[in-house]
Amino acid sequence: MKEALKDDATVFRQFSKAGKLLRAVVPQSEMIEPIALMAGVSSFFEAVGEGVVWYSSVSRQHFSIAADGAVVKTNDLPLPNNEVLSGGAFGARGELFASSQNGATWGVSRLDLAARRWVSVASGRIADRTETVHRPTLLGTDGDHLVVNGRDSLHVRFFRIDR
Repeated sequence: MKEALKDDATVFRQFSKAGKLLRAVVPQSEMIEPIALMAGVSSFFEAVGEGVVWYSSVSRQHFSIAADGAVVKTNDLPLPNNEVLSGGAFGARGELFASSQNGATWGVSRLDLAARRWVSVASGRIADRTETVHRPTLLGTDGDHLVVNGRDSLHVRFFRIDR
């Protein structure tokens, strides 16, 4: 797939309300794993304040793009236990949280960019169905609570964020 990319083409573009291109940042050549650019492939993209954040568990990359177009890129940020992203959300203080799983384990983690790693908030084994949350998918946040669907995927649960 790498040969299909255009190295100088940009990944993130900002347009005016009239549709005029205002800025384009992050050339495709900076993407470690091109498949991470495909929709639905273990990535998380969200507006945060006046900027945007993108994380991919496939490429293990994190991009933070400010309103002025300044880009901060961090490589080599694997989720714990080589898990794959299943959901993401921002906490009230701007923290990035992710839910993930690998077939045997699941986890909910908080990104510590200063330490360049994900810090486990909760984890478990997928085979253990007695846990309050079984194979959680992070849906979002509500104040100081993570919002996840749990054991049966039909019920939403709220878990307080401990800092």
